Amino acid sequence: MGKKVNIISRLWHIYTLSTLLYGPLSLMGCQADSPKETKELMPRVLCQAVAFAPAQGGPAFVRFTDQKLPDLSMSDSNDDGVLETIFEGEPGSYNYLIFQDGSSMLDPFNTQSGYSPSYKREVSRFTVPDCQRPKVTIASLAATADGQLWLNGELFLASDNQPLDKDTLIISIDGQKAATIKPEENGSFVAQITGISKGKHILTISGSDTGGRSLLPKSAIFWVEEKPFTWADSHIYQVFVDRFAAAEGELSGDKPISQFHGGNLRGVINKLKEGYFDALSVNVLWLSPLYQNPSGRFLGRDGFYSEPYHGYWPINMRQIDSRFGSESDLEELVALAHQKGMRVILDSVLNHVHIQNSYFVNHWADGWFNNIQGDCICGVTCDWGAHYEDCWFDPFLADFSWENEEQMEALVADHLYLLETFDLDGLRMDAVPMMPRRAMRRMRAAIEERFDPAGSHVYLLGENYTSRGEQPNIRYYLGPHTLSGLFDFPLMWALRQALSGIITLEDLNNEILRSEAAWAGSGAVMGIFLGNHDVPRFISAVNDDEIWRPREVQPASPTSSRPYELFKLAYSLLYTLPGAPVLYYGDEIALPGANDPDNRRDMRFSNLSPLESDLLTHVKKVAARRAACPVLRRGERATLLVNKTQYVYLRVYKGKFAIIAFNNSDKPAELSFEIPKKYSLNVPMYFNDLMTSETYTLSSRVVQLGVEPRAVRVLASTDSCEEE
Repeated sequence: MGKKVNIISRLWHIYTLSTLLYGPLSLMGCQADSPKETKELMPRVLCQAVAFAPAQGGPAFVRFTDQKLPDLSMSDSNDDGVLETIFEGEPGSYNYLIFQDGSSMLDPFNTQSGYSPSYKREVSRFTVPDCQRPKVTIASLAATADGQLWLNGELFLASDNQPLDKDTLIISIDGQKAATIKPEENGSFVAQITGISKGKHILTISGSDTGGRSLLPKSAIFWVEEKPFTWADSHIYQVFVDRFAAAEGELSGDKPISQFHGGNLRGVINKLKEGYFDALSVNVLWLSPLYQNPSGRFLGRDGFYSEPYHGYWPINMRQIDSRFGSESDLEELVALAHQKGMRVILDSVLNHVHIQNSYFVNHWADGWFNNIQGDCICGVTCDWGAHYEDCWFDPFLADFSWENEEQMEALVADHLYLLETFDLDGLRMDAVPMMPRRAMRRMRAAIEERFDPAGSHVYLLGENYTSRGEQPNIRYYLGPHTLSGLFDFPLMWALRQALSGIITLEDLNNEILRSEAAWAGSGAVMGIFLGNHDVPRFISAVNDDEIWRPREVQPASPTSSRPYELFKLAYSLLYTLPGAPVLYYGDEIALPGANDPDNRRDMRFSNLSPLESDLLTHVKKVAARRAACPVLRRGERATLLVNKTQYVYLRVYKGKFAIIAFNNSDKPAELSFEIPKKYSLNVPMYFNDLMTSETYTLSSRVVQLGVEPRAVRVLASTDSCEEE
């Protein structure tokens, strides 16, 4: 069976083999001098990469799959149960497999992979750094609310040991010189910078050696703000640009649903200036795709003609579609959002392009695309399940193959360009399961290479449209080397079905537990939501309207209060569960709608009915409570009581408590439950009801609590909503 790997020993061994890991996601890279030398001399960048394998069988070797290079034998040099080999070669990327006992495998310690045309399969991939240039890494970066920055880093010489020109070593912030670097003999340095203004900033380290060779580029993102932000604090608003707001006047709602209605970036800017998103406690804007899309109408898989009002048919990945606005509009929008402390993420399309895109026009015969004859249309001319990675969404949407390295590098470069050029804070990644996981991992690696991970995290939020119970299919794409989070579709369906009476609250709790177990240990911040542009509107679903025939039936706004009450219950749950709540435009006023495209009606900001206004007031209230109370968005969650119609859970964060008691019955409920002994309580403990402003005294671990029909009580300990 071989030796059991000791993870501490393994990490230390990796460190001693490769002091500087070139590429944050790959166990390989820039090896420094020996430990003895680093005490006296600055470490060097070496043209090396390292491969590892478990010592659980016979002899093993590395075989390069697409380069004519000799095999490399592997050995367990320090007897820790892990084999390794060091490759020295020219800078660049190399595909390889590990062979052992007559079979091949990927390098289990390397998250980067590619596709080998020779072997017709996924293979591991490492990168040998450019050792002819000096390099810098950032070990830590921290900014305070009063504009002070502390930076720790390390400098590396080029492989020929050419000294650094210390007069050239500069730290710049937003393109302006902020400090000089004074390294120690071993290359480490510390810098403190003061007087930095509030907002988002980009730090860049530059310099050269005495031979005139510049440092490999290194930047990091950081914010100066009153309260430290983590993505767990997010409240995301999904802006469907064409249907949200126009620069002037009203949207063209009299046009067919699948044509442009005139919403644009200036309309979003106006709403930012008006404080619309502030009133909803939104701190992240998710913008629908803004790429240049084709002109005209196209016959889709559903048999109807449509214009690309949604932005998902790109013909130029780096150009903003003038129908949505200009580059300067997007720059202004992002800058204004950043002034307010908001992050901005952009919807990204990597699975396909319109056949007018130059990528298809110029590379259709180069292996960039699947089914270049267009004869496999998802669910129409070929089966979804068997062809989800290679079918075309529509007859005019060419599906990327991701087996061509040039194609992968082009798409990664396009989205790095968008992130950098428009100062974006993340990407929402469309159609994740229709692409191999290595595509997401390559994107993450490129982002972290460009923007050092010591700075602010660039949030990658993925879409994997799944059903209840399919958490493992989502978990596959999570982790520090892949996506930051995905949408919790199983929870979304369970919330809808529980509030519609299709399943019980016991079933809902089980779905929540499945999700919590699946995401545990991933570090992910999941997107939790009640609806989006791909599913029927929530209000129509819980009102039992006809929602799956969008071209034939368009549900009207309900006139009874019950569906609105269910919507309020849903929001109360959503804003007190772990994850990042995502608010689909119009759901704050209960826009009705059947499935796509009827779920994409024009936003309304006036002439709201009393029921719509009441829901909007409720959304503002629960969102504000979540924003003010860290215990509602961070820390632990534990179920205290659950039955068919009642549900109680606990949130705990830094010794602060919140109790959420939910009653989905038409009758009042008297609930009795107990706080587990593992949580330290100082009774009596005093709580505020965040929904009614009433107070509650907890006198023992056994709690007696009354909840009105179809209502939620959110009790937060009196000190849990203070500023951190």
